[in-house]
Amino acid sequence: MLGDAQFSANGTDDTGFQHYDLGLITTFSMNSIFHFSHRYGEYEIKGYLFYTNGIDQGLLADPQVWGGVGIRFQY
Repeated sequence: MLGDAQFSANGTDDTGFQHYDLGLITTFSMNSIFHFSHRYGEYEIKGYLFYTNGIDQGLLADPQVWGGVGIRFQY
């Protein structure tokens, strides 16, 4: 939102673009490790890693690295 005081430092003007994200998502099949047949479904481990940072120095944004791991089942 353009000019939102919650995102801007005092006395600064912003364009409305607060941050950017860079990310990586990877998938690893558990069927091949444990020799599961695909007729019982597909099991996967998914890993997520993201980096978030502010675009302008006048914005109230801290750089962050965040992510997680999940298990996916599809039949």
